[in-house]
Amino acid sequence: MPVDFRGQSYAKIKKDCLSKGILFEDPEFPASSKSLYFSKVVNDVTWMRPRVRSIVELGFSPIFSNSNIADFD
Repeated sequence: MPVDFRGQSYAKIKKDCLSKGILFEDPEFPASSKSLYFSKVVNDVTWMRPRVRSIVELGFSPIFSNSNIADFD
């Protein structure tokens, strides 16, 4: 069970983001240079987040059982 951090409940955040169809943006760790540096501002940082892809999008066809299994697979 995740522990709440600074009043942030993982279960509530996840439920809210899924119901609204939005990605979570952490107010405790904003996507800005102040999250990376203590005393300087850097404006040439590009904040990116990976795109989650499904197995089907990656070209895999999931198979529960395969009759072509050998003893040494």
